[in-house]
Amino acid sequence: MMVRDLSFYYRRSEDITLEHINFDAEPGKIMGILGNNGAGKSTLLKCLCRILRPHHGSVNVSGTDMLKISHKSVAKIMSFLPQETQAINLTVYDTVMMGRNPYIKLGITREDRNIVLTVIERMKLEPIALRFLHELSGGERQKVMLARSLAQNPKVMLLDEPTSNLDLKNQYEVLSLVRKICKESNIIVIMVIHDINLALKYCDRFLLMKNHRLFAEGGKEIMTNQTIESVYNIPVKIYTIENERFIMPITPP
Repeated sequence: MMVRDLSFYYRRSEDITLEHINFDAEPGKIMGILGNNGAGKSTLLKCLCRILRPHHGSVNVSGTDMLKISHKSVAKIMSFLPQETQAINLTVYDTVMMGRNPYIKLGITREDRNIVLTVIERMKLEPIALRFLHELSGGERQKVMLARSLAQNPKVMLLDEPTSNLDLKNQYEVLSLVRKICKESNIIVIMVIHDINLALKYCDRFLLMKNHRLFAEGGKEIMTNQTIESVYNIPVKIYTIENERFIMPITPP
């Protein structure tokens, strides 16, 4: 996946929301987008999948420019999991089936049903397949929404803060599941994430954004004291415990 010179601004505002964003993303790798509130992280995700249409640039996946095809065609290549998901009055099975919408023409086919049942089994959702979404816990609901995204058979999964409303246990369970999906299906995962330490544990590459621009891009080598302090405007210290890095802010006494 190649993103080149991507820029976006809201028509009613003279402020540029995204400016000259460039990066590459590889299958089988998770890319984390980090930065302060208002840096343009969620806007970038929405521009990638055409929820918002960029004013300049290109988003190329396997030779196809996402900005030059229909929304239905985009949905066959990219899935998008927003930050907030409503507890709609549908069963888990029907919710996952919604992921097949880009492919359904005259009605649900045997192939659609087989794909949905396979995804439900893979995600270990069989015990709750006939329960309604509003009856589930936050962690269960997020796993169902991931299953819906997976049912689209995407090449790219876009996740906007997939752990924002989850407790500690479910944060680790959901991100472990995301990593497993990414590796086993060899797809690109790009996610906005606020917790730097979770990002360090689960992401392979990073986009650090500041003032609507890409401040730094790369692997864990870019996650230095200087870079993080520049992006977040707070001093930090990096610790290594059992070969894993942890970042802690240095607060004044």
